[in-house]
Amino acid sequence: PRPQSPAQLLPQLFFSFSAPSSSCARMPMRKVTSTGSFTSSSSGNGTFEAYADALELMFPRAVPESVLIEHCTKVLNDIGFNDRNAINLVSNCRDELCRPFTEHLDKLWGHSFNISSLAGMVFCGRTGFKAAMAHCPAVDNTERYVFWVAPHIAIPVDGEHGTVYRAGREAPSTACGALLALLGQIRNNKVDLTMDPSDLEQSLLRQKIINHLPYGSIPTLVELTYTAHETILEEVENIAKASVDLSRSEYVIISGIQIHGALGQNFFWPGTLTLYQQSGETDLYD
Repeated sequence: PRPQSPAQLLPQLFFSFSAPSSSCARMPMRKVTSTGSFTSSSSGNGTFEAYADALELMFPRAVPESVLIEHCTKVLNDIGFNDRNAINLVSNCRDELCRPFTEHLDKLWGHSFNISSLAGMVFCGRTGFKAAMAHCPAVDNTERYVFWVAPHIAIPVDGEHGTVYRAGREAPSTACGALLALLGQIRNNKVDLTMDPSDLEQSLLRQKIINHLPYGSIPTLVELTYTAHETILEEVENIAKASVDLSRSEYVIISGIQIHGALGQNFFWPGTLTLYQQSGETDLYD
């Protein structure tokens, strides 16, 4: 049975984690029932139960990010990746709301290599990847890399998707602001695809994500965030393929979406968990 108090509700709903099915992997842009905001005139249990149901509908099997990190760490340990023989390369948005993810990861693994850009995009290219790989331990003549990548979105209990309150500010701000800026241009049919030297990351973000949207489509913020996930994942896969020598290395890509949710808690939608070796690819969610 569901717990009766709001304080108990979300932990019990989201902390009972089992590995997501492969149907969660490679999820394309899709329509979702809730397109703008979650609001409820109820209070207490009903509000949080409705929020939990809405979150599950938008991001199936989303769990607290600490649970995701700990679960994936166990999976990685089981296949021979650990803090003594591997290095983490992490890309989430520059937003301070995203920082707890890396802080928790570093508590378990030690220092990670930052490959982050706005919205969690990865623009460091082969040079950035090779720099990180040059820092990796070589154990048993093998280097091991783990990529943790995710865009992010705020899903408040009340208010529009993409809004979040921050300390010291009376009005809500946005997350992800970079994706919302792009969404505003799409809605106004004024997407600027030129390269602005004073705004390089946002210029690249627009160019990359627009290529993954169906022509003429106007996505919701949730749909655009899924598209950002697919864009980031493809970019990391392509750069890793061009950078890694699988004759002496192996790596894992962990992707998903970071969600700033109710009770000030960050959640994580699990997208992919894939091992890359010379013998081929293995879906670790199967």
